[in-house]
Amino acid sequence: MGDPVVISYGDALLRHSDVQLLKPQKWLNDQIIGFYFEYLHQNHNYGSEKICFISPEVSQFLKMGGSEEIALFLEPRDLLNKEVIALAINNAQDPSSPGGSHWSFLIYSRQSSTYFHLDSLGKGNEEDARITAHQVHQFLKRKKMENINNFSSNSSTVTKFSFVNVPVPRQTNGYDCGIHVLCHAEHSLHHFIIYGSPDGLQPLEESIIKKKRKEILELVNNLSKTLEEVFKTRS
Repeated sequence: MGDPVVISYGDALLRHSDVQLLKPQKWLNDQIIGFYFEYLHQNHNYGSEKICFISPEVSQFLKMGGSEEIALFLEPRDLLNKEVIALAINNAQDPSSPGGSHWSFLIYSRQSSTYFHLDSLGKGNEEDARITAHQVHQFLKRKKMENINNFSSNSSTVTKFSFVNVPVPRQTNGYDCGIHVLCHAEHSLHHFIIYGSPDGLQPLEESIIKKKRKEILELVNNLSKTLEEVFKTRS
């Protein structure tokens, strides 16, 4: 049967080989992280008008693409009017193929005009995160100038940005960086939307990290069963 599709959810699609990565001691790939970003966006009270999740595949392209190519991916996302932009950062160096050895979480707050980098290896992905932040902000600046030239004053002002490495719990193994990214996304986004900074954000508890794989695997199983029942009912 090859590698059958387990679930198609929003813009995310998981195959059997992807779901197997949710078992212990496996390194998460783009598909798993993209799926959970999609789930958070659809099922938590962030408000689609306030936040933009950018998929890992697009984040990787942003790091290396030219301004015109980047605009093709970001134009439809109305980024100037988002409170928060969330990205998974990977240290892969080939924009045409997945890979790399480490994930970290980058979040932009419009309120503070700051990119906050949450990395379970400290500064392991700092260079990749800084490059991505620069690329995104150059796009935001160009869009703002276009709006000014078109006499539009509805969008937020884009100023120079700051980049901050946020101290977070360090991973204790070589494979849970992706799990840390998903935990940080779920744990911190509402706080960043309200406050625009990590000030007052409670540290991520180790117990949350340890149980996240099982929770996501159960989520995938439950969603796939639910969708299967929906299709049976419609047919």
